[in-house]
This record gives sequence, structure tokens and C-alpha cells, in this order.
Amino acid sequence: MRELSTRRMTLTLWISVGAGIGVMGVHAALRVLTHRLALDRSTQKAFLLLELGGLGARMALVFGAVALVLLAFPVHAGAFVGTVLVLLVLSMIFEVRLLFRRMEEGEPRS
Repeated sequence: MRELSTRRMTLTLWISVGAGIGVMGVHAALRVLTHRLALDRSTQKAFLLLELGGLGARMALVFGAVALVLLAFPVHAGAFVGTVLVLLVLSMIFEVRLLFRRMEEGEPRS
């Protein structure tokens, strides 16, 4: 009986990690879409408005998705939220590195 409980806990843990990866995968796809739309803007102000507006919308979606998953599904909260937070921090570091590299190369809009 204990073995079944351990297996169920392990499965729940992995499903929770997978759900966190899924939420952040959608976030990353929306990030790419927002950035491509922003690059089509003709002015720096419009570019920044779309980038920052997209950031706010994505953060609201991530918060809503996390709340929905935690309230509606039997996930391991620590594994799920931990996965989302780790991937969120890593994606932010990656975005900032790309931004600084583009700034050094002189690519940002003028």
C-alpha cells in the first residue's frame, strides 16, 4: 500500500512539473509573438508600448494560469509553483541578455 502511495506522489510531482513547463511554454510563445509584433512598429514609443503592454498581459495570464491550476487540479503546489518561478527567472535572464547584446550591437530602434 505504501508503494502505491509513493508512486502516486511521484507521478503527481512529475505532472506538476510538466504543468509548470506547459504554462511557461505558453508564456514563451506569447513572448515571441509580442516581440515580433513590436518589431513591426515604426516608432520607439509604439515598440516600447507594445513590449511593456505585452509583458503586463503575459504576467497577468501566468498569474491566472497558476491560480487556475492550483485551484482546479490536484497538483503538487510546491513542484508546480517552483517550476514556474525557476523558468520565469531563467526566461527573464535570457531576455535581458538578448536585450543587452542587441544594445551593444546597436540594433534597438532609434
